[in-house]
Amino acid sequence: MDVAISIAQKLLPILEPLQDKIKDWHCRVVPSTANSADSAFRALPLAREWRWHTCEEHLKRFNADTLILQLPSFWQVEPFVYAAAHNAKTPMCIIEPQNYPLDKASIKLASANAVLAEATEAAAIAEYLHAGQIELPPYWMLVHAADATSWRTPHLLQNRQLEVAEEVHLAPGVPLLVQCGHSMTAQNNLFHRSSLFEWNSDLAAPAISTSEKMPMLFSLTNFALPFQLKDRGVCACGQTLLERI
Repeated sequence: MDVAISIAQKLLPILEPLQDKIKDWHCRVVPSTANSADSAFRALPLAREWRWHTCEEHLKRFNADTLILQLPSFWQVEPFVYAAAHNAKTPMCIIEPQNYPLDKASIKLASANAVLAEATEAAAIAEYLHAGQIELPPYWMLVHAADATSWRTPHLLQNRQLEVAEEVHLAPGVPLLVQCGHSMTAQNNLFHRSSLFEWNSDLAAPAISTSEKMPMLFSLTNFALPFQLKDRGVCACGQTLLERI
């Protein structure tokens, strides 16, 4: 995965002092990076009650028959997706990344019609299915790493016949930028700020601070993000639409 400035490297001074304490906290843990090769990889603690609420919202909107969860296992987000799928009454099957023949089998034999994957993995899944003349599932949820060099929607998923929800995550399972039903339907690669954080007002140098809405076991204060944003107006939901520049 190509990265700009590593989020994990920026989080390292905050997380390193916590590594010996995490074992006593009985908390959730996710990696501080979506990239397993990042040398700054550390455990990022989340409270036990942590939930991926936007995932649940999208799954309820999709009302899919079966969800394919195809995220790296080291991301440790299966409990969050399971809770979201359970509340949305959506059956779920877990497929390891790059096992595209099993995607094909799940679509044909298990009524799988929704996919949750990292964006580049979603592109590869779509390309495999397209090459095999398999109709693409109608529902997709894509995760972009905040420090990825691009958050582009995969070419084959730029399709008005599909419903594609996209998010940008600070760390796996921690949404930073999200989409509502309106911005998802527009398929314009625009996002809203996640309400989990307090944001500064400088889109050219965005920074976040943890808020009371985020049950984390550490705090961020004016944590600089490695990208710039542009105001693209107001969404039909009333929130600001943001584009990466």
